[in-house]
Amino acid sequence: MAIRGARASRGDILLAAGDGTYHLSHPIEQPPDPWVIPDEDAMRVLRMMGEGIENRCLGQGWLDWLGEPPLMPPVEDILEETELEQILSQKLGHLETVCRRPRMHLKLEEERQPVSLCKRPSKRAAQVLASHSEDWERRTLWGVRPKRILGLVRDDLYDIYENRLAVALVARLDEALAQRIREVRRIVLAARSMNEWSKAFDEGRNHWRARRICDLWGDLWEDKGLLARAKKALSRLMRLRQRVLGLRDTVLHKQIGGRRRRVQLRMTNVLTHDELYRGVVELWKAWERHVMPGDDSPQTLWEREQRSARGMSLFAMLVVVHALDALRIEPEDGTEEVPLKPGASLRLRGSCGPLTLTWSEDDRSVTLQPSQGEELRIVDLPAMLEASLATERWLDDITEEGLLILHLATDQPRAPEAVRNKLHGPGPKQEPIMFSSLAPWELESVERVARTLRWQLWGGLFQGYPKTIDFPTRSWRPANELPEWVKLTGSSFTVIAPPRNGTAWPKLEHRRDGARREVERVQARIDGLERKKKEDRKHLLKQLDDHRKGQDNDAWILKELQNAAEWTRQLLRCPTCPGSATPYEFEAAGEQFRVTCRNCGTTWGLLECAHCGKPFPFIDFPRNEPGAPPLEVDRRYGCDVLAFPVKKGVYVCTRCGLRSDGDPL
Repeated sequence: MAIRGARASRGDILLAAGDGTYHLSHPIEQPPDPWVIPDEDAMRVLRMMGEGIENRCLGQGWLDWLGEPPLMPPVEDILEETELEQILSQKLGHLETVCRRPRMHLKLEEERQPVSLCKRPSKRAAQVLASHSEDWERRTLWGVRPKRILGLVRDDLYDIYENRLAVALVARLDEALAQRIREVRRIVLAARSMNEWSKAFDEGRNHWRARRICDLWGDLWEDKGLLARAKKALSRLMRLRQRVLGLRDTVLHKQIGGRRRRVQLRMTNVLTHDELYRGVVELWKAWERHVMPGDDSPQTLWEREQRSARGMSLFAMLVVVHALDALRIEPEDGTEEVPLKPGASLRLRGSCGPLTLTWSEDDRSVTLQPSQGEELRIVDLPAMLEASLATERWLDDITEEGLLILHLATDQPRAPEAVRNKLHGPGPKQEPIMFSSLAPWELESVERVARTLRWQLWGGLFQGYPKTIDFPTRSWRPANELPEWVKLTGSSFTVIAPPRNGTAWPKLEHRRDGARREVERVQARIDGLERKKKEDRKHLLKQLDDHRKGQDNDAWILKELQNAAEWTRQLLRCPTCPGSATPYEFEAAGEQFRVTCRNCGTTWGLLECAHCGKPFPFIDFPRNEPGAPPLEVDRRYGCDVLAFPVKKGVYVCTRCGLRSDGDPL
């Protein structure tokens, strides 16, 4: 299949061109906004990250994936002054002078004008005057006295080749500097984020989170002087670009600028002998060496974009692995060395319970299936959704539930704030489709994805409380003396708390054992009965069936109660530290519960909203400062949060999106 002049293979990812079109034989109704297409630097970083992950991690075990940092390496060459920047610093003055005082060709045009205003008559003035009597003022003895005459008017011509070359160079230099600024700014953002995290660590807000963040950057970003050098390089580039952008206000750019021109360098007399224009030529040649045009055939561009898309998929998988590790979810014993690659399936365990990770070989999507609860399908999207003004309309067309879309973070968000809040990560209200942004230059990517996974896994775990078990039959009746962790409601049981002294129910177990003995006794009588006594056999078979049903029903109830009790014990495991609470610290009230960890002081559970009256899950880490805006949740709380805290004991309800205490937001 041909796409944009290139041959696409099975399994390739459909990517749009820079103008937001696909160039397909069957056009797509809603082409993407060109703003969502990643810039070349972002695509290059994705290719670099993808190649590293493919060489060192793909097909290796879980620990090998955790050993690969989810951050781009701080390439020092990016901060060094390039040849283009050096020549630009030296020769930019030549381009500025050309744009302010350009060379012009003189163009003479003929125009009929009053005699008093005519400075230079045309050679055809007498001929034209003889044929236009309306230009005569009056006749005299010596001839005609003219009122208007055909004169020559000088017109300055700016649009010559040399000036077009200078104007085209302004746009090309601006693009080159903008790309360099994006590269350096991403290093500045990463280094600044690490410095801010280091200060937070020094204040001792959350040593668990500090350990997670420090493990991410490892030895890659240990240079403490990197931020100062990156800021210095960014300042130098910004000054150069400001001077280049200032050329758009010059007389030459106003006269012939404003449109894209296809200009190629060819030497003319002016470019060869004029000193100012020779400086423009040197800048043009330096720009050509900087952009290094190679084999930019449609097939080469397509293959390069496919490598970037595959790099995005591998990077997204790497972030998911690190996010699961941040939540202390790990492979089951003996499966750490299972090769992790497309098509693999891995059994995991954590404080949220057992789950299965499946990496699809067809579309590279990842599926997380808890043992109890809804599955989550994770899809990566190599697009900067926050950079588009039309993203909200696109979001309304997605109908699949249980979906997490990982998209590339942008440096220039243009979407409305409400849309950005939805795209940045889950919350404050629960949505059927979740989004999370990530990037190799963002330190919060892992924490943000981990918060998204916690929203799904722990939110689903908490909302499964309390576990209810219906009677096996309408006629079945429970034994007396219910355990303290079981509540009888009509024709069902509710497990309201983890058992404190085991899951035994002596009365029901005694009744089950009695029914089993009766089954054995009746079966023995049937075996010893003569065949001709049909009536006695029929009566005994009915007794045997009744005893078996009673035994099976009691055994089924005991098993279901035990499973529900084991599930409820998972609610005792602290979501923010390796510790656990005891059953005596489990507080239950109706459909709500609350548990506090003695190790770290975290409180978690279900809280009833005063607005909608429904319970919603929450985690209250003692060092979480309430009141953070949605876009700062990841930096303020990391993944140690579910419902957004407004103040102490008050949250934004994930069901209705309002304050849990009933006050307006």
